[in-house]
Amino acid sequence: MALIKLNNKSYTSATSFMPTGSIIQVKHGSLGNLNTTSTSYSIIGSISITPTSASNKIFITYTTHDYISNASSNEWRGCMTKLYRNGTAILSDLANGYGNGSFFTNDDDRTMSYTTHSIVDSPNTTSAITYQLDGKTKQVGVSADFNNVSYGSQGKITVMEIVA
Repeated sequence: MALIKLNNKSYTSATSFMPTGSIIQVKHGSLGNLNTTSTSYSIIGSISITPTSASNKIFITYTTHDYISNASSNEWRGCMTKLYRNGTAILSDLANGYGNGSFFTNDDDRTMSYTTHSIVDSPNTTSAITYQLDGKTKQVGVSADFNNVSYGSQGKITVMEIVA
């Protein structure tokens, strides 16, 4: 391992002398389209990053374009998401909530909007990490359409390694 000399101090890597809060790595990608009527989660997309230090944090932010279709009158409908780190859920809409939801009074109501979530993760590793985003509908049989380019722009996900 090569040493870096700076102001008469030795460092094992260029990032070891970065101030706390410095962003040292950024990965950005697009999320796929998911159109589902299922209340079980299905994959929307994923992104991977390999931290340079186990003590560093990973900031994750993602935006989805959500379209909720028409269905029965006088009921709640919603698009729900869950974020996983290597298969372990780290962020999700509440189990009893509706995610990006609306109450519909007519059977021909529908809604579209962008939803953004973010979290700071402490993975405590220098091994590759995969962050996977899944989506589902809140109500059985009601269509939840994530990132359909016919309705809006494709969803995005960004991960940033931050010096802790």
